Amino acid sequence: MISSSPERDPLLLDLIQNAKKRLGVRQIAGGIGLRKPLHKICVTHYANLADIYNFTFQESICIIPWRTIQLSGRANKKSVNLSDVILKGSLKAVSCIAVSGSDELADSLIQSMGYSENLFFTSSYDEFHLESRLIGLLRENSERWKILSGGLVNVDGFGLLITGESGLGKTSCALELVKHGHRWIADDVVVVQKKRDGLLYGRRYDLNFPLLEIKGRGVAHAEEVMSYSSIMPETRLDLTIELVEDIKNKGNKESDAFFKYLNIMDVQIPCIKMLAEKDIKCMADNVEKCVRNFR
Repeated sequence: MISSSPERDPLLLDLIQNAKKRLGVRQIAGGIGLRKPLHKICVTHYANLADIYNFTFQESICIIPWRTIQLSGRANKKSVNLSDVILKGSLKAVSCIAVSGSDELADSLIQSMGYSENLFFTSSYDEFHLESRLIGLLRENSERWKILSGGLVNVDGFGLLITGESGLGKTSCALELVKHGHRWIADDVVVVQKKRDGLLYGRRYDLNFPLLEIKGRGVAHAEEVMSYSSIMPETRLDLTIELVEDIKNKGNKESDAFFKYLNIMDVQIPCIKMLAEKDIKCMADNVEKCVRNFR
């Protein structure tokens, strides 16, 4: 792995290596990608390989579905083959090729790379999911944005991010807090921005469509389950509460600590572990008390 340093901007390879889990990366091959600033790189996906010749943008990450590559190998002689595209040097201006919906690259593809500077990787995600995550990742690193997972609410003017494993009741707890008179900002995908005052502010991914996923109901518009006045566009991020199934406060590991600080874009955000309760009302009461005591 090529590590980044304060003296230079991180390479695209650095970024992919450090976000393997987030991008569902299964295999990385090829070169390091073009040495271009990350804010100049765009992301696009292709329905078929022939589009690469006609619509490839310079300094881009091209996402190609694995099913497209499979079909091209079975088609007639006039079809476009990814190995041929690489060998002909048609992707010299491309920073990276991502093969979606695949665990590994075919041996023929790896051999065709040779000394290519193109970075290649496979992802278990489909092209749409991968495109969304790549765009968010590039935006974070070029514009001081970061995408966090959790529920964001404003409790008595205090910005609270509720995190934890899936199924522990983050969304349900946030909705219960709204019933207590607090305000909701985002569910699941929280966009955090570091502003000029040096503080962090969180909002939902799409301000025009406040959506949340409710257990047993599915995705719903926020105004279907709460009043318009209960919805905020943005809040300062002051505290994180991590819901856990059990609390191990051994003090030997940072991950076991009941209280710690999270470093988010060089801003220290307090994080408190809290036991997830099956009784959502009780859990919301505990969250409310925790926030008020912390203030």
